[in-house]
Amino acid sequence: MTTTIEPIIAPPPVRLSTTASKYRLAGFWEFLVTGYMIMGRTFAYLGVAPVFIGEVFIARELMVNRRRWLQRFIDDLFHLRLLATSVAAVMLWGLFEVLRAYYIGKVPILDIFKTFTFNYYPIVLPIGVALGHELKISEFIRFWKRFSLAYGVLLLAYPFLQDYELPWNSAVPLFAGPPIPSVVPVSILALWPYLRDWKWKYPALILSMAPILVSPGRGALLGLALGLCCIAMISVQRVMVVSLVMGGLFLLATLIGPMFPAMAGRSAQNLDPIFGIARVVSTYDEVKAIRMLRDAGYADSADDMEISSQTAEWRKKLWRDALHSLNTPALQLLGHGHGADLTIYTPGGEDVRTPHNFVVFAVFYTGAVGLAFFGLMICVICLYGLAIPDRNFKALLFSIIGSVCLMALVGNMFETPFGAIPFYLLAGVLLGMNYRNRGQTTMPMIIVPAPLIAQSEMPVQPAARA
Repeated sequence: MTTTIEPIIAPPPVRLSTTASKYRLAGFWEFLVTGYMIMGRTFAYLGVAPVFIGEVFIARELMVNRRRWLQRFIDDLFHLRLLATSVAAVMLWGLFEVLRAYYIGKVPILDIFKTFTFNYYPIVLPIGVALGHELKISEFIRFWKRFSLAYGVLLLAYPFLQDYELPWNSAVPLFAGPPIPSVVPVSILALWPYLRDWKWKYPALILSMAPILVSPGRGALLGLALGLCCIAMISVQRVMVVSLVMGGLFLLATLIGPMFPAMAGRSAQNLDPIFGIARVVSTYDEVKAIRMLRDAGYADSADDMEISSQTAEWRKKLWRDALHSLNTPALQLLGHGHGADLTIYTPGGEDVRTPHNFVVFAVFYTGAVGLAFFGLMICVICLYGLAIPDRNFKALLFSIIGSVCLMALVGNMFETPFGAIPFYLLAGVLLGMNYRNRGQTTMPMIIVPAPLIAQSEMPVQPAARA
């Protein structure tokens, strides 16, 4: 018995004039991706608690644009298609945990809502797929050029904005910085063949590397390395190009990096790449990493690394105690339910809602069943990603998946809007985008998984769904 994956078939797109397509105003989803990916936590706080800009987007899609995606999502559920089924499983299990926490655990509804985001943000994925159906490659490339350029310009403006806070929340900086800094440089390299005529590609690439060099965590640098591996697997030629480009950037950063001060509040004192190398080395040998910084003349940063190692131990203790609290078979399967008090498991009684590890988060709140459903959804996204016919966009999708999952192991990605919403939006758009239409024709897009392509080279027509 052969198992096949149902293709994602786009509806016939609406015909637009070339001028309207080229100069159309940016969509809401483009605004969200740009805001979240550049400003992170700052952008996520646009709104009034508990309704912020991400919730406004989801509500708008449910009330105004539901005919564009909801009907197709329900139809895919009816036919048990893998992508829609896995998303629905994550959301329904999360709803079960909400009801369980509210009626059995008597947890306040606002506390429940703060952690339920982990299970309801995946609804953005089918919305992204529907948005992708309406996009041509040329339209996506134009958006990504604008986004990459805005990313670089705002990074230049950061030194002038770092001392300000949001007027309505003084605890949030005016510019919190990019939450997933490895995505932009990796995306520029992945889409390099489409950017040959873009005169700003080199400045944008160089500027996009700055947040990685000054990021206080090692996740950004490891995410960059993982993304480069995804790109390098496209072809042997791309391995050489990526190696030369990144080698040149590393040499440039080594020569001129010490001349530029780093962002305020960072453990790095300047843009010297020795900081990134030391952070990666500290994963295996913290003593050696600290000695590297001291030998390079960065005593303050070496002291900061010693302090951060204590923070890492604090986090590991939280993870151990949270997992040990699941001490019965029922808790191991079902978790404590959304909104459960995580504070009692922190070493100092700190008020936290996330353990900064999506595996521990999923098991603690939703149990092994919830983690299994979530893992299934990520695997299905990867499985459908293998069917993307354009190898550059395929590399982009897998680099995004790898970077976000890696950051989520040591941060709060899938349970926060600045990590989850852009991830699901971009993954959905890349899965649903019209790759056969590069800007000149209006042929409906069909993504056929690799097993089906191997069986037949004949294109599948939309009427075949019936």
